[in-house]
Amino acid sequence: MQALPQFISLQNLESVIDYLLLLVVLGTPLLDAIALMVAWVKSVLVYSSLQVVGSFTKHYIVRLIAYRSSLKTANIFEVMHTLSMILSKS
Repeated sequence: MQALPQFISLQNLESVIDYLLLLVVLGTPLLDAIALMVAWVKSVLVYSSLQVVGSFTKHYIVRLIAYRSSLKTANIFEVMHTLSMILSKS
């Protein structure tokens, strides 16, 4: 059985990691986070006390609009996806 080309070997993992992360603090207003996402064309990671605690992607924006949520008054911590694990580089 041949290995599927879409799987990345651990040796090549370093080449696909984006080290230019877009970070926002936990209390960032949602519209500010969305403005950064538009400017940088990236998702955001949310951090608190030097630890990443969540993420927010364009898919969440679509969901919020579909549910007619108020983007003007929300903070990022109210709508972010809470991370279930933390990755660190040794």
